[in-house]
Amino acid sequence: MGRLVAGGPPHPVVLDVVEHLPAPEAFLDGCVRHFPALARLVVTVPARRELWSNYDDFYGHLRRYDRGSLRDLLRPVGTRRADAGYFFHALYPVLRAQLAVATERPLAHETSPWRWPHRLAAHLFDLEERLLPARWYGTSLWGVADR
Repeated sequence: MGRLVAGGPPHPVVLDVVEHLPAPEAFLDGCVRHFPALARLVVTVPARRELWSNYDDFYGHLRRYDRGSLRDLLRPVGTRRADAGYFFHALYPVLRAQLAVATERPLAHETSPWRWPHRLAAHLFDLEERLLPARWYGTSLWGVADR
Protein backbone atom coordinates (compact mmCIF):
# COMPACT_ATOMS: atom_id res chain seq x y z
CA MET A 1 0.00 0.00 0.00
CA GLY A 2 2.97 2.29 0.45
CA ARG A 3 3.19 2.85 -3.29
CA LEU A 4 -0.30 4.40 -3.22
CA VAL A 5 0.59 7.28 -0.95
CA ALA A 6 4.31 7.81 -1.55
CA GLY A 7 5.38 11.19 -2.94
CA GLY A 8 3.32 14.18 -3.96
CA PRO A 9 0.82 16.06 -1.83
CA PRO A 10 -0.69 14.39 1.22
CA HIS A 11 -3.77 12.30 0.55
CA PRO A 12 -6.67 11.76 2.94
CA VAL A 13 -6.57 8.20 4.20
CA VAL A 14 -9.52 6.34 5.67
CA LEU A 15 -8.01 3.30 7.36
CA ASP A 16 -10.36 0.64 8.66
CA VAL A 17 -13.34 2.98 9.00
CA VAL A 18 -16.00 2.36 6.34
CA GLU A 19 -16.67 -1.25 7.37
CA HIS A 20 -18.13 0.16 10.62
CA LEU A 21 -20.54 2.59 8.94
CA PRO A 22 -24.15 1.77 8.02
CA ALA A 23 -23.93 4.25 5.10
CA PRO A 24 -20.31 4.35 3.86
CA GLU A 25 -21.42 6.00 0.59
CA ALA A 26 -22.71 9.04 2.50
CA PHE A 27 -19.47 9.25 4.49
CA LEU A 28 -17.31 9.22 1.35
CA ASP A 29 -19.60 11.75 -0.32
CA GLY A 30 -19.11 13.96 2.75
CA CYS A 31 -15.33 13.62 2.39
CA VAL A 32 -15.57 14.92 -1.17
CA ARG A 33 -17.86 17.81 -0.17
CA HIS A 34 -15.78 18.87 2.85
CA PHE A 35 -12.43 18.60 1.06
CA PRO A 36 -12.94 20.24 -2.35
CA ALA A 37 -9.23 20.02 -3.22
CA LEU A 38 -9.28 16.25 -2.71
CA ALA A 39 -7.16 14.64 -5.41
CA ARG A 40 -6.89 11.08 -4.07
CA LEU A 41 -8.63 9.18 -1.32
CA VAL A 42 -7.01 6.01 0.09
CA VAL A 43 -9.15 3.50 1.99
CA THR A 44 -8.39 0.19 3.72
CA VAL A 45 -11.00 -2.38 4.74
CA PRO A 46 -11.19 -6.02 5.88
CA ALA A 47 -11.43 -8.37 2.92
CA ARG A 48 -13.32 -11.46 1.84
CA ARG A 49 -16.74 -12.40 3.19
CA GLU A 50 -15.63 -16.01 3.76
CA LEU A 51 -13.30 -14.72 6.50
CA TRP A 52 -16.23 -13.35 8.54
CA SER A 53 -15.97 -14.45 12.17
CA ASN A 54 -16.78 -13.49 15.73
CA TYR A 55 -13.81 -11.12 15.43
CA ASP A 56 -15.83 -8.99 12.97
CA ASP A 57 -18.86 -9.00 15.25
CA PHE A 58 -16.78 -8.09 18.31
CA TYR A 59 -15.10 -5.14 16.57
CA GLY A 60 -18.31 -3.81 15.04
CA HIS A 61 -17.70 -4.62 11.40
CA LEU A 62 -20.84 -4.45 9.28
CA ARG A 63 -19.24 -5.91 6.16
CA ARG A 64 -16.12 -7.29 4.51
CA TYR A 65 -15.29 -6.28 0.95
CA ASP A 66 -13.91 -7.86 -2.18
CA ARG A 67 -12.17 -5.93 -4.96
CA GLY A 68 -15.38 -5.39 -6.92
CA SER A 69 -17.48 -4.18 -4.00
CA LEU A 70 -14.76 -1.75 -2.85
CA ARG A 71 -14.33 -0.38 -6.38
CA ASP A 72 -18.12 0.04 -6.56
CA LEU A 73 -18.07 1.97 -3.28
CA LEU A 74 -15.25 4.24 -4.49
CA ARG A 75 -16.43 4.74 -8.08
CA PRO A 76 -18.70 7.73 -7.30
CA VAL A 77 -15.80 9.40 -5.44
CA GLY A 78 -13.13 8.65 -8.04
CA THR A 79 -13.99 10.70 -11.08
CA ARG A 80 -10.76 9.63 -12.81
CA ARG A 81 -10.11 6.20 -11.31
CA ALA A 82 -11.26 3.81 -8.61
CA ASP A 83 -9.16 0.72 -7.95
CA ALA A 84 -8.65 -1.87 -5.22
CA GLY A 85 -6.18 -4.58 -4.33
CA TYR A 86 -5.55 -7.11 -1.58
CA PHE A 87 -2.73 -7.14 0.93
CA PHE A 88 -1.68 -9.43 3.81
CA HIS A 89 -1.76 -12.29 1.29
CA ALA A 90 0.10 -14.75 3.55
CA LEU A 91 -2.53 -14.38 6.28
CA TYR A 92 -5.41 -15.38 3.97
CA PRO A 93 -4.74 -19.17 3.83
CA VAL A 94 -3.86 -19.23 7.54
CA LEU A 95 -7.08 -17.53 8.58
CA ARG A 96 -9.12 -19.57 6.09
CA ALA A 97 -7.70 -22.80 7.55
CA GLN A 98 -8.28 -21.59 11.12
CA LEU A 99 -11.94 -20.84 10.35
CA ALA A 100 -12.36 -24.26 8.69
CA VAL A 101 -11.31 -25.93 11.95
CA ALA A 102 -12.82 -23.57 14.53
CA THR A 103 -15.89 -21.41 14.04
CA GLU A 104 -14.49 -18.61 16.19
CA ARG A 105 -11.23 -16.67 16.27
CA PRO A 106 -9.52 -15.85 19.56
CA LEU A 107 -10.25 -12.28 20.63
CA ALA A 108 -7.51 -11.93 23.24
CA HIS A 109 -4.20 -10.78 21.82
CA GLU A 110 -1.13 -11.58 23.80
CA THR A 111 1.69 -9.10 23.55
CA SER A 112 5.23 -10.27 23.25
CA PRO A 113 8.14 -8.73 25.13
CA TRP A 114 10.23 -9.25 21.98
CA ARG A 115 9.97 -6.73 19.21
CA TRP A 116 12.00 -8.62 16.63
CA PRO A 117 9.25 -11.09 15.59
CA HIS A 118 6.90 -8.18 14.89
CA ARG A 119 9.56 -6.28 12.98
CA LEU A 120 10.40 -9.38 10.96
CA ALA A 121 6.73 -9.90 10.11
CA ALA A 122 6.41 -6.25 9.08
CA HIS A 123 9.40 -6.57 6.74
CA LEU A 124 8.02 -9.79 5.25
CA PHE A 125 4.62 -8.20 4.63
CA ASP A 126 6.34 -5.22 3.01
CA LEU A 127 8.25 -7.58 0.72
CA GLU A 128 5.06 -9.52 -0.03
CA GLU A 129 3.29 -6.28 -1.01
CA ARG A 130 6.07 -5.41 -3.43
CA LEU A 131 6.22 -8.86 -5.05
CA LEU A 132 2.72 -10.34 -5.14
CA PRO A 133 -0.10 -9.16 -7.41
CA ALA A 134 -2.86 -7.15 -5.73
CA ARG A 135 -5.49 -9.43 -7.26
CA TRP A 136 -4.34 -12.36 -5.07
CA TYR A 137 -6.59 -12.76 -2.06
CA GLY A 138 -5.49 -11.24 1.23
CA THR A 139 -7.16 -10.49 4.54
CA SER A 140 -7.31 -6.76 3.83
CA LEU A 141 -7.94 -4.49 0.85
CA TRP A 142 -6.65 -1.09 -0.16
CA GLY A 143 -8.76 1.13 -2.33
CA VAL A 144 -7.87 4.33 -4.12
CA ALA A 145 -10.11 6.93 -5.73
CA ASP A 146 -8.45 9.56 -7.92
CA ARG A 147 -10.36 12.73 -8.70
